[in-house]
Amino acid sequence: MTLEFDHSTGKQFLTRPVPDEETTESAAARVRPILLNSEPVYWGKTLKALSYLGHGKPDFRDEAIRDLREIWKKVQPPAGKARAYYVQVQKEDAPKPTAATDNALGLAWFYGDVVHADLLRRAEGDAFGINERYRAAAMLVAIAMVSTIMTLNLIIKLRAEGILKLSEDVFTEDVVVSNLQERQETEVFMGDVGTPLPDGPLGGIPEGFEAFHPDKI
Repeated sequence: MTLEFDHSTGKQFLTRPVPDEETTESAAARVRPILLNSEPVYWGKTLKALSYLGHGKPDFRDEAIRDLREIWKKVQPPAGKARAYYVQVQKEDAPKPTAATDNALGLAWFYGDVVHADLLRRAEGDAFGINERYRAAAMLVAIAMVSTIMTLNLIIKLRAEGILKLSEDVFTEDVVVSNLQERQETEVFMGDVGTPLPDGPLGGIPEGFEAFHPDKI
């Protein structure tokens, strides 16, 4: 964020660059389960589980979890509380300005513009426009991502110390599509319309089908 002051006119300008919306939408979809209390990976449930699993073990220190919990509380402040700033706008014919917190604006974009069509959430940010809602959301998503990485780093540390017993697959399983044009050797079979789909073991030509060949088309 940059604040400029034009000495010749006395005008002030605020520049706030944000990432492109497609990138933020992708990140928002990934962190969304961590922000929802109803999800099994909700941050509060995760920290509670870590505290439970580490309790009573000699090398376990609960301070790191308490610190993380405070960080997450700042990611999701109580309703009506700002994370970092408030915004006010006022129409020419309005008697007073409309105010909203950065958190309310970010959630209005999150649930009103992107992942849901939540009219109540959207109404909280309508007066400010899509650009202001998106700026707040970009910050919300970024802070949630950093907090998620911090939580993951703690999990890795606790595993390395032998406090958590987690399979190596948890850390090595692919979670991002890397091959956008996969070429695989395959077998294709043809059957008349209405032929029941095979439900037996793979291998050989299924009953009612024949091997595909271009000459048979």
